[in-house]
This record gives sequence, structure tokens and C-alpha cells, in this order.
Amino acid sequence: MKRCFERRANYDDKAVVLFVDGTRKNLPVDKHGHVQLNGMDIFDPRQPFWKGTAPDIKWPE
Repeated sequence: MKRCFERRANYDDKAVVLFVDGTRKNLPVDKHGHVQLNGMDIFDPRQPFWKGTAPDIKWPE
């Protein structure tokens, strides 16, 4: 089955992020393509959910 995603003009600067608790948030994407949460990159180790440890990204591309 081929999966297709439609890019919508009203989401050009947003990322829809799904959380473990089942909630979702539309988060802003900065000019470098980084998703922002609490004024920081979502992968920043200072984010509370990373508890000071950098996330282990398996396939960063």
C-alpha cells in the first residue's frame, strides 16, 4: 500500500506532533527546519522529557 501525504498551505510552518499520551500539538517549525517546543528545538536535551540526556536518533536524514 502506497502512503501519500498532502502538504497543506496552512501547515507550511507547523509540525503535527503526536505524544505518547495520545495528544497532538501543532508546533512551529523555524527557518532551519527545527520543530520548536518551549522555545527550544524539540530534540534539545534541556527539554523536560529528555531529562538532560540527548535523544538517540537512529536515522537522522
